[in-house]
Amino acid sequence: MQALHTDHGRSSLVGLSIASALLVCWLLWFFTPSLTVYASGHLSKLTRNDTLLALLPAQEQENLHVGQVAHLYLPNAASAARSLPATVLAVASQPTGEQIQIVLYPESNANLKQLFATDATGEVYVEVAKISPAVLFLRASGLSIETPPVSVSPQQ
Repeated sequence: MQALHTDHGRSSLVGLSIASALLVCWLLWFFTPSLTVYASGHLSKLTRNDTLLALLPAQEQENLHVGQVAHLYLPNAASAARSLPATVLAVASQPTGEQIQIVLYPESNANLKQLFATDATGEVYVEVAKISPAVLFLRASGLSIETPPVSVSPQQ
């Protein structure tokens, strides 16, 4: 009893402070959007004006918009041109079968004509959303609720 009286609870207070700080850091990480969700597809061809056409699953149509960031991966290319950043220029209004076509503008000065002359194929990943680990957990556990659509115009 005398040992507890002389301690004044300093070690308990320090331990509680450290635990509280760690909990706050974890909560910030858990609830702030830090994970990127991608829609993936295949590159189909290079156009005359050095843009690329890509095919993605039709169910991704509502997530695809002009101006989104995309990443191109060309496995058969040289190491310098294997990964290229790009921007979505256009999204087809109607899917063709089970796929939707998008137009991409590569933001690199890689010689795309030379890459596609050798029948280079590749993957495209378009950044469609940023979510928090909490949302990811809710989606994985089946507890996620659908969010209502965001109105762009006050008349809607």
